[in-house]
Amino acid sequence: MRMRKALRIGLGLWGVVVFVLTLRIVNVSTPSFAGMETEYLDYFPLIGRVSTSTPTITPTVTGTLPALPDLGIASFGVTYYGCPWGGPGKIMARVVNVGEADAGHFSVDINFIRTTVDGVEVGGYRDPSVEFSEGPIGSIGILVDSEGEVWESNEGNNFIGVIYTPPPPCE
Repeated sequence: MRMRKALRIGLGLWGVVVFVLTLRIVNVSTPSFAGMETEYLDYFPLIGRVSTSTPTITPTVTGTLPALPDLGIASFGVTYYGCPWGGPGKIMARVVNVGEADAGHFSVDINFIRTTVDGVEVGGYRDPSVEFSEGPIGSIGILVDSEGEVWESNEGNNFIGVIYTPPPPCE
């Protein structure tokens, strides 16, 4: 039992001695190569010399990103066909393309009703709408490109959600 304990302590000390000896092997030298003064660490002859100077990295751009559309929601509105607050009606959204390329066919979800848009040119807009059978409407949720059909430069402006207290229904 004592022998094992002594062996463990001896091996532990041996590891410390090896560590200290390893630290002593490293020599800092400053060799001169054709007038260049750079500090080097001299580890082992088989490994070679390692520079301690900080390298200068110059990034270069080799390509450009393609122009992409950017679909967003500029405005929306609710229209009731009969009574000002209740009954059937329509929700319309103005979808704009503020990107740098035309957008092809995509879907728009308005209050969980899906409609499609054939496309929007750069700087253009479309007004998709859906109809509902009875109101009043107390919330509006619009999700542009709901199927992810258009690769855009900004996907963060594709949704708007509004919850409000509607006026009482008509009598």
